[in-house]
Amino acid sequence: MSAEPAVGYRFEYEGNVVVITGDTKKTQNLAGFSAGADILISEVLSLDLTGRTVDSLTRLGLERPAKLAEDVMDYHMDPVQVGEVARDAGAGRLVLTHVFPPAPGFLDWAFIEGAKKAYSGPVLMGEDGMFFSLDPKS
Repeated sequence: MSAEPAVGYRFEYEGNVVVITGDTKKTQNLAGFSAGADILISEVLSLDLTGRTVDSLTRLGLERPAKLAEDVMDYHMDPVQVGEVARDAGAGRLVLTHVFPPAPGFLDWAFIEGAKKAYSGPVLMGEDGMFFSLDPKS
């Protein structure tokens, strides 16, 4: 399942390709859409941490937030799946963004190491204002 409609963006300029995913599960279409990306910017979610959050919220009687947290697991990729997409697409670099659950800086290693289980290229945590420069290829 993915968010409907799931939207991603592929930018091609002077021989370079940058792809930004939307909220989605891993699909063959996504790897094809991302083929040859110099930079793949992807959302990522920890299924384990989100599941624990759901359990904790449920135990506290917070049913609505528990349901919302549970629902997002249906339309996001875990770090290994994101790494698989980057690997299958032949991406030059992977940038993780729209991280859930959010824990700025504290759990970056878990998301990065998860992606590296499937993808051998560079993996970065996206940050607001991050800037990338690509030299023209054409």
